[in-house]
Amino acid sequence: MSKKLFSVFVALCCMTMLAVGSAQAAKKIIMKVNAPNNPKAFGDQPQVIQTLEFKRIMEEKFPGQVEVRLYWDEQLAKTYDGALNNLQNNVMHLQFYPLTSMAEYTKAGIPFTNLFLVPYPHVQIIYDAFDGEVGQMVIERIVKEARVRPVAFWEVGFRHLMNNKGPIEDLDSLKGLKFRVQPNPVHLASFRALGTNPTPIPWAELFTALQQGVVDGTENPFENIKVARLYEVQKYLTLTGHAFEMGVQAMGEDFYQSLPDDVRDFMNATLKELTAKHREGMLHMNVEMLQMFKDKGMQVNELSIEQLAKFREAVKPAIEVSREQAGAEYTDKFLELMAKYEADYFARTKQ
Repeated sequence: MSKKLFSVFVALCCMTMLAVGSAQAAKKIIMKVNAPNNPKAFGDQPQVIQTLEFKRIMEEKFPGQVEVRLYWDEQLAKTYDGALNNLQNNVMHLQFYPLTSMAEYTKAGIPFTNLFLVPYPHVQIIYDAFDGEVGQMVIERIVKEARVRPVAFWEVGFRHLMNNKGPIEDLDSLKGLKFRVQPNPVHLASFRALGTNPTPIPWAELFTALQQGVVDGTENPFENIKVARLYEVQKYLTLTGHAFEMGVQAMGEDFYQSLPDDVRDFMNATLKELTAKHREGMLHMNVEMLQMFKDKGMQVNELSIEQLAKFREAVKPAIEVSREQAGAEYTDKFLELMAKYEADYFARTKQ
């Protein structure tokens, strides 16, 4: 080979290598995660633990091709409005939403806000439903209405009643009590049906409102009680499990569809495994938190199956509100499926 030909050959090889290198660099996928709680303050939270695991697993599987950047304390968007806009426009790629907080953008989760939908503490009914047809219904409607895709359902947990007047033992115990509730039409209608005076108060003002007696009580999952130190201003905790706070890890639909098949498939499988670990972590953490509340001086009581059935019956009129909000056909199908999963669960566990 002549020197001239050899020089041309070398040049072509270099150009090819540069082109391949540039193509590989262009293929690098960056996932920006707007994570709510940082590991320094909330390192024991299952959500924090599994978010870190998500980063580790994805980057180990696709070295140099996938980079997961974690922005703790929601540095990329402090409001759900801002987060949704960022997801839709690929400014960021993953955000945790409580399902109830998505009501402004999609009505997919409205039927799930009906109280006493699932008898406490049978959380497996909810897992079965959201791993199955109910979850698929929710995903399809959120994608259609909000252009974001739930890629995992990570829970916040059952919500329970707290107050300073006395233990809630039956429906009569609730009559006339003033409860702080979320500004959710279904919750407001439900608490009125229970004979209480529901009052929406901003989360940031809740501790002071309870401390000053502006309201008699509130309702929250264990994690919120712990983080906001509500045990300092609430004496009685009744394990009603009247609602379940489900959350979604939401990804922009355009970004999700743009992922190479191998990356998307592996991500979905990874999130499925991490969801199972998240659930296990929540179970252990809830046991620990309940004991902590007792150690802090809260008086804890539970309702009998018979009393829970009466509460469940009392809030049925609020179902009409969810039918108006989310549509009658969608709501009826949602509730029909939830009843099916409940029946299947009890049939299975009684065998």
